[in-house]
Amino acid sequence: MNSWRKPLVIPQTEPATATGTLVMVRFQPDQLAELDAFIAMQPERIGRPEAIRLLVRRGSMGEAHGNPSTPGAFLGATSPKRPGPR
Repeated sequence: MNSWRKPLVIPQTEPATATGTLVMVRFQPDQLAELDAFIAMQPERIGRPEAIRLLVRRGSMGEAHGNPSTPGAFLGATSPKRPGPR
C-alpha cells in the first residue's frame, strides 16, 4: 500500500514569486508546536511559511507583546525559558 498522501494545499495570502530570497530554517519540536499553536489562533487559515512571515513582520514593527527575547513572546505564551543555543 502506498503511504504517500497528497499534501494539503493552503491558499497563499501573498503570491509566490521567484524574486524573493529563500530562507531555509529548521525548527525543534517545541518551536514547531508554538508555531502551530499560533496558526491555530489565526482567524484565517494560513500555512507555516505565511505564519513565519506574519511573526517577522509583527516583530520588526514592534508589535510583539512582552520581551521579544523571551520564548513565546510573539505568541503570548508563558513557557519556561529555554536553554541558549546548543
